[in-house]
Amino acid sequence: MVDVAADRSTYPHYTAEIDAVLQRIMLRGRNRSTAYGPPFSHIWDLANSCLTGGKLLRPRLLMEVFDSLTADQDGIRWLKEPSTSSPAEVRRDATLEIAAGIELLHYAFVIHDDLIDEDLTRRGKPNLMGSLLKEMEEPRGTETLGETENPGQNQSKDVHFVRSVGLLVGDLMLSSAHHVFATADLPRSARLRLLDLVDHTVTESCVGELKDVGLSDGVLDPALEATLEMTRLKTATYTFEFPLRAAAILAGASIDIEATLASIGRDLGVAFQLQDDILSAFGDEFVHGKDAYSDFREGKETPLIAFARTTSAWPAIQQRFGADDFKCTDGELLSSLLRECGAEEFVRTMISELFERVVTSASSKLAAGSPSLARCIVDLAASLEGRAT
Repeated sequence: MVDVAADRSTYPHYTAEIDAVLQRIMLRGRNRSTAYGPPFSHIWDLANSCLTGGKLLRPRLLMEVFDSLTADQDGIRWLKEPSTSSPAEVRRDATLEIAAGIELLHYAFVIHDDLIDEDLTRRGKPNLMGSLLKEMEEPRGTETLGETENPGQNQSKDVHFVRSVGLLVGDLMLSSAHHVFATADLPRSARLRLLDLVDHTVTESCVGELKDVGLSDGVLDPALEATLEMTRLKTATYTFEFPLRAAAILAGASIDIEATLASIGRDLGVAFQLQDDILSAFGDEFVHGKDAYSDFREGKETPLIAFARTTSAWPAIQQRFGADDFKCTDGELLSSLLRECGAEEFVRTMISELFERVVTSASSKLAAGSPSLARCIVDLAASLEGRAT
């Protein structure tokens, strides 16, 4: 699953509001966990610590688009005032709940993604499973699951345990997200549309993850069309299409606007993931924060690699792509070969075309009836285009 581009300080108002709702939800879970003893409360605390501090791209997108749609409908961009209790405030409170639910859904996907990839770190820091494994290797006492009689003597069982924790906590986060979506204070029609969208999103994301694994394991044909479809399903659907469409539903926008936002979300999501592929292959690891050449090391099938397969450079690339003894010098070589064979230019062109299509759609289909929304989408595309992180 992808991480995000913009800094939390870009939208401080949204960040504080969403963080507050997330912590209320997590506190309810923490209070429930106490009934099952300190070890389980500790696992919940670890999960919460890994959740907090994220950049909240998806919930921020929902709130920004929701507020833009509301501004167009009301003629002004209204702001929530703590001292008032208007219907608009109640509707916005419910929208903040849904925004927090989207972040919980993202967290569930992230945990399961790390589990599938057997990763113990994310963005250079221990993830939930990595944090717990580190504690088990360095016992902290009888009140946590870090206690072992013979630390370091039973590594395989420790790994099995933390992977089981990852699976089950991911399930809990998925359940928590669905609970938020199902219990938010929404009109029945909006709730049903939203739940249909949630079902669509989870299904497509799971299919995308399965395609990603199948491509990497050589079970599926790594053709360009297949890698692009995997990118759309795994990244675009829940990272962009979901929050944009949810905002339209919650703001009471027309089906036509929702459909336009769905198309825009798919284009933004594919462009976003293609940017990640470019950053992994050619970017500065000290800027983008990912492990250098991690996609090459893991043998990850991307549109960048799919294009290279059709060129004369592929035999040389194939020799070191996903090699068990992959080294940094291999990454430098593959990066050079991908640039020389035209793969980098091909993908960068696709990215530019996708962003152009987003701006065109916003200008031609949204500007007349929803000028604030059109500006929001154009500004979003501009903020993402050319990103280095």
